[in-house]
This record gives sequence, structure tokens and C-alpha cells, in this order.
Amino acid sequence: MNRCDITVSLVLLTFNRWDCTIRLLDSLSADADGYSDVELVWIDNNSTDRTKCEFDSWLASHERLFGGLVRRFNDTNHGFVVGVNEATSLASGRYICLINSDAQVTSGWRHALLRALHEPGVAAAGPVSDGMPWNQSMEHSGQGIKQVPVVYGFCLMAPRWIFDQVGLLDERYGRGVIEIEDWCERAARAGMGFAVNTDVVVNHNEPHASYTPRVNGMLHIRNRQLFERKWGIGPWYWGNRDLPPLQYARTVVRVAADGVLDDRWLRGELGTLGGDTELLMVVRHCDDGNHLGWVGLARREPRLNVVCVPFNWHESQLPSVCRANSRGVSIEILA
Repeated sequence: MNRCDITVSLVLLTFNRWDCTIRLLDSLSADADGYSDVELVWIDNNSTDRTKCEFDSWLASHERLFGGLVRRFNDTNHGFVVGVNEATSLASGRYICLINSDAQVTSGWRHALLRALHEPGVAAAGPVSDGMPWNQSMEHSGQGIKQVPVVYGFCLMAPRWIFDQVGLLDERYGRGVIEIEDWCERAARAGMGFAVNTDVVVNHNEPHASYTPRVNGMLHIRNRQLFERKWGIGPWYWGNRDLPPLQYARTVVRVAADGVLDDRWLRGELGTLGGDTELLMVVRHCDDGNHLGWVGLARREPRLNVVCVPFNWHESQLPSVCRANSRGVSIEILA
């Protein structure tokens, strides 16, 4: 199949826990709807168990299941957020579906999410599941398509143009947790909404299966603080958009020439701006990884806001990216 014919790119990141991944793959192969118009984009973050060889073996025995396949083996663990961004940038489908390796799908799930995305104003859609917060709880099962303030990333589908207009996941969230809340916050600020199709269930039996409870707790604390520093509000206020967000007098916007930036250049740029001005850097996602320069500085510098966009992103999308990510009252594009 020509990649132009792909409807959905299924983005799957793995790091160990083959026992979870095989349950997801078997649930996909059992779906009566089939996946001839689906591209699997699989990135492995340097698993040290048998995931890579077992996954390759499974693909060989299911070679006609998917209409397309893209795979990459990272030689280091880039972290959850960077890995998902890599996969999203490689995807060719009209819709992008992020799915966790610890999920299990039920028959018809894909078309149910596509139906939700055709509702007016819906930018991203998800299913209901076990163990999820109220807006995606199984308690809503069978109630049809419901508008919600946020959808979670264990199974999230959105048109690819949303990622062009909002950006990819914020790589400052590193190993993950609250990165999807941040992405939804940005989409909501651009006037976009979210929905859950309660007629479909995707099981999520082991959330954050690759992390120990201690690591998961530490990530929640760290990334919640990052969200609050970035937006001036906590990530748990969904539904109360009367809360005042963090604002600066103006936002100065620059588009990076390449994906890897220099701390010294960034510090010099920030030094020329007043304390009431934020610097919004728009950075294309590159194949070579983490953009360590700006990621490290942006974690420490509240006035620096960074949005990562797909590597084939076109600058005609810059105004919409600015609307979604700016924390300033006025916007000045210097790119």
C-alpha cells in the first residue's frame, strides 16, 4: 500500500515488558475490523529484555496485518516523550493514534474513535477504560460520545494537522507523566475540544508498567511542578477555565534553524529581553534525539517556552502554533 493511502498511524513505543506488549499485539490481531489502512510506527527505546526479537518474530508471522510498517531501534533509552515524538514525526497517516504498550483493544475501537473525531470542535478522542479518572472511567460506558476537558495518552487519536498546529509533546516532561495534560492544555488554548466515545473500551490494566511505583511518584511530583511553572495553574483544574493562566506582557517567537540549540546562545537571547517577556522557541524534531541544550535550560528558566513540531512541519503553521503555546498578551514573531 502507498503510504498516502494510510488512514491511521498507530504510534507504539516499547521499553521492556514484552509480557504487556504481546497482549496488546494479540488484541490487535483479533480485531475483526482489520488494519489494512493502518500503519504501525514502532520505536523501541533500547529494551534489554526479549522485546525486540519477539516483536520482530510476531511481525513476521503477521506480515499482512498492517498496511504499513515503520520501525526504529534506538541505541539508548530516549525516554517516553522523545520516543513518542520520534514516532509521530515518522508517521504518514491522516490520523495519529498514540497507544501504550500496556493497553489492550477491543473490536471496532479504531472506527469508534474516528467517529468521535468527526464531532464538531473535537481535536482528540479516546475510549473509556479501567482504572482511569472520571472523564474516561468505565462508569460512562455505553453513553455514546461525551465532551471531556482532557483525554489521556494511553489511547489518544487526533488528526495529524492538530500536531502541526499545536506541536508535539513537550520534551521537558522527559520520561513521561502529565505530558498529555500539557498537550491538551495547549490545544484547548487554541480553541480545540476533546471527546470520549464511551461505546468502546480499551483496557489499561497496568498504567506506567515500565516504571516502579517510586519512580512514577517522583515523576508525578516533578512534572506537576513543571506544569505549574509553565502555565501558572495546576494540571488538575480541568473544567474550570476561569482560572487566570500565567501571562507575560509579550511573547517573542523564534524558529530554530535546527533541532539542537546552544545554552550560551539561549541565555544571551533571554538576557536581551525584559523580565516581563517570554521567549517561545519553535524547534523541529530531529532524528538525533533530545535537543539537550534547550530542554535543560527550559527546565530551569521560567521565561523560556519551547514547542517541538514534526520535522516536516511547514512555517505556514507558525501563527496557530503561537496561539496554542504563547503565554503572552501580545506576540512578536522574529523568526
